Amino acid sequence: MFAMTRLRLPIAVFVGVAFATLLALAAFSSTAEANHSWSKYHWARTGNTYTLQLGDNVSDKWQTYLETAASNSKAYVPSDNTTHDWTDSTVLDTKVVASGKDPTKCVPTSGRVEVCNAAYGSTGWLGLGQIWIKAPNHIYQGAAKVNDTYYDTGKYSDYSKQQVMCQEIGHTFGLAHTSEDGSSQGTCMDYAEPTATKDQWPNQHDYDQLTKIYTHLDKTSTVSNTSAASTLPGAANRGNFNERAQWGQLQRRSPNGRLEVYERDFGNGNKLVTFVILADGEEEKRAGAS
Repeated sequence: MFAMTRLRLPIAVFVGVAFATLLALAAFSSTAEANHSWSKYHWARTGNTYTLQLGDNVSDKWQTYLETAASNSKAYVPSDNTTHDWTDSTVLDTKVVASGKDPTKCVPTSGRVEVCNAAYGSTGWLGLGQIWIKAPNHIYQGAAKVNDTYYDTGKYSDYSKQQVMCQEIGHTFGLAHTSEDGSSQGTCMDYAEPTATKDQWPNQHDYDQLTKIYTHLDKTSTVSNTSAASTLPGAANRGNFNERAQWGQLQRRSPNGRLEVYERDFGNGNKLVTFVILADGEEEKRAGAS
């Protein structure tokens, strides 16, 4: 009897600890389940919360979409009387600032994200999210672009425009997609033709992922750091990054063929990473060419 009691005691302790652990995991399940970070890429910063500037290089027809994605003050209020935008994150704020860049080139600026629209031509892509990386995984500049060559055809809905703007900006924080088949409803970080207002906004899962990405602080900051780009090879800041020839190697293509990721290596851990949303019908062309 005594031997059995001694045996049961450590088992009981183990079960108790395991149960407590499960409760703890359940308490933080929303953050733990977030899993759509873009590798380990993040803006280096020495404190929370940081404010990331979004350079405004968009025309009037895109202005509302940019402001809605970025800022509480401009966000559309859905039927549930809550706003949904990137500033709702607890770890970052976004601020739209005047930029004055030529949107047809959308040259990046060290320390912030440039947002542009232009008729980029029959490139095959609707939207690009691009981040420039300094070793080891620090984002030091970014760009979000939408292609009027396709949007001006009238083929794409306002829902689609808002989703793509929201998603490309989200990529510049270090976010990937929640899914790539339309199964993650209620977030702009999936890709399917949106059929509801909530498909145009970030959701709690996206905010939880940002919390997970930015759970630590860095010794230096790349946010608003205008000199970060000066230490990189000249090729990292020259060229037409709107064209596939400048994106480097294809790393992956989504199962439905609508999404692609490219990586261009500048050496010493410095690189350009490009997330691509293809225009309708382009997936068949790309598949046939590969």
